[in-house]
Amino acid sequence: MEVNAAKEEHIAFIADVADDDDMDMDTKTYDDAKYHNFDHVPSSTEIDLRLIYYEWLADSGATSHITHRCDAFDTYKPIPPVPIAGVGGTKAHAIGQGNIKLKSKCDNRTYILKLKNVLHVPKNKNNLISLGKWEKDKRSYNTCNGTITLLTKDKKPVARGVKISNDLYKLTFKHIPQMASSNYTFSTASPSQSWETWHRHFGHVGYSGIKKLLDNQLVDGLQIDMHSPKPDCVACTEAKLSEAPYGPASGHQMKPGELTHMDLWGKYDVESIHSNQYYLLMIDDAAQYITVEFLKTKDQAVQ
Repeated sequence: MEVNAAKEEHIAFIADVADDDDMDMDTKTYDDAKYHNFDHVPSSTEIDLRLIYYEWLADSGATSHITHRCDAFDTYKPIPPVPIAGVGGTKAHAIGQGNIKLKSKCDNRTYILKLKNVLHVPKNKNNLISLGKWEKDKRSYNTCNGTITLLTKDKKPVARGVKISNDLYKLTFKHIPQMASSNYTFSTASPSQSWETWHRHFGHVGYSGIKKLLDNQLVDGLQIDMHSPKPDCVACTEAKLSEAPYGPASGHQMKPGELTHMDLWGKYDVESIHSNQYYLLMIDDAAQYITVEFLKTKDQAVQ
């Protein structure tokens, strides 16, 4: 349902669907959360298979637009958790609010619907369009033979939906990609991490190297708790251990044959071509002469 440049003249921007006056979620009183009715919608952990990713439900009982998708917002701001309850006692919490733009296709024309002050309710399994909000400012809707049509002030149809088994109307929209529709970006500020944590994140770079990255602002998001300790890293200490070269070998005072070093190896799981599973290594201390004897059994070493 993409719209190219040749069809731009057919795109109509609908007036704000929500209240014209911005609603201050931080100061509004909700009187024990009686302002939103959404328990017509399944709110269990089971996903309603009739509802696909981009579908919304038109609800005459809901007093605010509601979505469970944070990525659908064109603008967004977090709010303190606001309790929301339905007439059946179902409770959830709104944690954010903002505006959403939806693309609708009706009678072979494309329309952009802007929903204002949409509540973000993650635990609600479906997206709700408040028909009460839609009727504000002389907008209207018609229902007939199991279908619903949303109309503008001049009675122009801009969206149609069908009735489903729970007596709500399902409308299919397409969310406008966030980057294409606005310049808003979402980011979260990470708390400052300790020197030791960043040391591990950067593959055990030394603390002096991390400080250089910080001082020269070479890494975005590098926030360090300057009061955290700089402990010795056990892995770095063990990996960077070094040993000075051994000195020249001391002179041997013995004569050949006076002292022999012996080592018996085996038993090996695989036999050699001559069925040997052991070998005896002998080194003369004076001449450093090496002799190897292959053995079939361990007791042959004492013979």
